[in-house]
Amino acid sequence: GERTLFAAFSTMQQIPQACCASLRALNDYLHPRTHIVIRFDGAAEESAWRRALGAADRRTDVYFIPAQSGKLPGMLAAQKYAAGGLAYVCRGTQCEPPLRDPAGLKLD
Repeated sequence: GERTLFAAFSTMQQIPQACCASLRALNDYLHPRTHIVIRFDGAAEESAWRRALGAADRRTDVYFIPAQSGKLPGMLAAQKYAAGGLAYVCRGTQCEPPLRDPAGLKLD
Protein backbone atom coordinates (compact mmCIF):
# COMPACT_ATOMS: atom_id res chain seq x y z
CA GLY A 1 0.00 0.00 0.00
CA GLU A 2 0.86 3.61 0.47
CA ARG A 3 3.27 2.96 3.36
CA THR A 4 5.23 0.45 1.29
CA LEU A 5 5.59 2.93 -1.56
CA PHE A 6 6.67 5.65 0.87
CA ALA A 7 9.27 3.34 2.44
CA ALA A 8 10.67 2.37 -0.97
CA PHE A 9 10.62 5.87 -2.47
CA SER A 10 14.24 6.75 -1.66
CA THR A 11 15.49 3.53 -3.25
CA MET A 12 13.27 4.09 -6.30
CA GLN A 13 14.89 7.50 -6.77
CA GLN A 14 18.46 6.23 -6.32
CA ILE A 15 18.35 3.01 -8.35
CA PRO A 16 15.11 2.91 -10.35
CA GLN A 17 16.39 0.10 -12.58
CA ALA A 18 16.25 -2.22 -9.55
CA CYS A 19 12.69 -1.24 -8.61
CA CYS A 20 10.56 -2.09 -11.65
CA ALA A 21 7.67 -3.62 -9.70
CA SER A 22 7.68 -0.78 -7.16
CA LEU A 23 7.68 1.83 -9.93
CA ARG A 24 4.72 0.12 -11.60
CA ALA A 25 2.89 0.05 -8.26
CA LEU A 26 3.66 3.76 -7.77
CA ASN A 27 2.34 4.54 -11.25
CA ASP A 28 -0.88 2.61 -10.57
CA TYR A 29 -1.24 4.40 -7.23
CA LEU A 30 -0.77 7.86 -8.75
CA HIS A 31 -2.77 7.11 -11.92
CA PRO A 32 -5.34 4.43 -11.07
CA ARG A 33 -6.71 2.32 -13.89
CA THR A 34 -10.32 2.62 -14.99
CA HIS A 35 -12.43 -0.54 -14.80
CA ILE A 36 -15.75 -0.76 -16.61
CA VAL A 37 -18.20 -3.62 -16.25
CA ILE A 38 -20.93 -3.64 -18.89
CA ARG A 39 -24.00 -5.77 -18.15
CA PHE A 40 -26.03 -6.36 -21.31
CA ASP A 41 -28.64 -8.65 -22.85
CA GLY A 42 -28.35 -9.33 -26.55
CA ALA A 43 -26.24 -8.19 -29.45
CA ALA A 44 -27.99 -4.82 -29.89
CA GLU A 45 -27.27 -3.71 -26.32
CA GLU A 46 -23.69 -4.96 -26.51
CA SER A 47 -23.12 -3.09 -29.79
CA ALA A 48 -24.49 0.16 -28.37
CA TRP A 49 -22.09 0.00 -25.42
CA ARG A 50 -19.14 -0.98 -27.62
CA ARG A 51 -19.81 2.01 -29.90
CA ALA A 52 -19.99 4.32 -26.88
CA LEU A 53 -16.63 3.04 -25.65
CA GLY A 54 -14.98 3.82 -28.97
CA ALA A 55 -11.24 3.53 -28.55
CA ALA A 56 -10.84 3.28 -24.80
CA ASP A 57 -7.29 4.05 -23.76
CA ARG A 58 -4.90 1.31 -22.71
CA ARG A 59 -5.39 2.08 -19.01
CA THR A 60 -9.06 1.11 -19.21
CA ASP A 61 -10.13 -2.47 -18.58
CA VAL A 62 -13.58 -3.29 -19.96
CA TYR A 63 -15.54 -6.42 -19.11
CA PHE A 64 -18.71 -7.34 -21.01
CA ILE A 65 -20.92 -9.67 -18.96
CA PRO A 66 -24.17 -11.00 -20.46
CA ALA A 67 -27.31 -10.83 -18.30
CA GLN A 68 -27.67 -14.61 -18.44
CA SER A 69 -24.19 -15.26 -17.01
CA GLY A 70 -25.60 -16.90 -13.90
CA LYS A 71 -24.03 -16.56 -10.46
CA LEU A 72 -21.03 -14.22 -10.44
CA PRO A 73 -18.29 -14.01 -7.80
CA GLY A 74 -17.65 -11.18 -5.34
CA MET A 75 -18.48 -7.63 -6.35
CA LEU A 76 -19.61 -8.72 -9.80
CA ALA A 77 -22.68 -10.30 -8.18
CA ALA A 78 -23.75 -6.83 -6.98
CA GLN A 79 -23.45 -5.37 -10.48
CA LYS A 80 -26.89 -6.36 -11.73
CA TYR A 81 -28.38 -6.15 -15.21
CA ALA A 82 -31.24 -3.77 -16.03
CA ALA A 83 -33.17 -3.39 -19.29
CA GLY A 84 -31.06 -1.57 -21.86
CA GLY A 85 -27.85 -2.51 -20.10
CA LEU A 86 -25.78 -0.87 -17.40
CA ALA A 87 -22.18 0.30 -17.17
CA TYR A 88 -20.39 0.27 -13.83
CA VAL A 89 -17.37 2.60 -13.98
CA CYS A 90 -14.65 2.64 -11.31
CA ARG A 91 -11.46 4.68 -11.33
CA GLY A 92 -9.12 3.24 -8.77
CA THR A 93 -11.27 2.70 -5.69
CA GLN A 94 -13.85 5.36 -6.62
CA CYS A 95 -16.97 4.05 -8.37
CA GLU A 96 -19.62 6.15 -10.08
CA PRO A 97 -23.34 5.37 -10.02
CA PRO A 98 -24.34 2.89 -12.74
CA LEU A 99 -24.91 4.39 -16.19
CA ARG A 100 -28.07 3.44 -18.09
CA ASP A 101 -27.31 5.35 -21.29
CA PRO A 102 -24.27 4.54 -23.45
CA ALA A 103 -24.11 8.22 -24.47
CA GLY A 104 -23.24 9.11 -20.86
CA LEU A 105 -20.07 7.03 -20.91
CA LYS A 106 -17.13 9.42 -20.56
CA LEU A 107 -13.58 8.07 -20.51
CA ASP A 108 -11.71 11.27 -19.56
